[in-house]
Amino acid sequence: MSPTMSALAARLSPSDARGRYMSILSLAHPFGYGIGPAFAGYLYDVYTPQSIWVYGSFCAMIAAIGFIILYRKNRHSVRLTEHL
Repeated sequence: MSPTMSALAARLSPSDARGRYMSILSLAHPFGYGIGPAFAGYLYDVYTPQSIWVYGSFCAMIAAIGFIILYRKNRHSVRLTEHL
């Protein structure tokens, strides 16, 4: 996942701000690794154990919709097509 996210951040960023985009990515990426297990443990303790799967699938659906929107907005971008 990291090479894909790094390549996407590099392609979407302006050339003069690429370092800033990559530094924000490197700060935000581990945040999910810390919050995800804590949130899943909270769901497991407070609600039923099956709630982890329900909320996990909900988050995956939201991420899929976000990636579809991101793809449609940047489908014809010169920066995305010049590397292919």
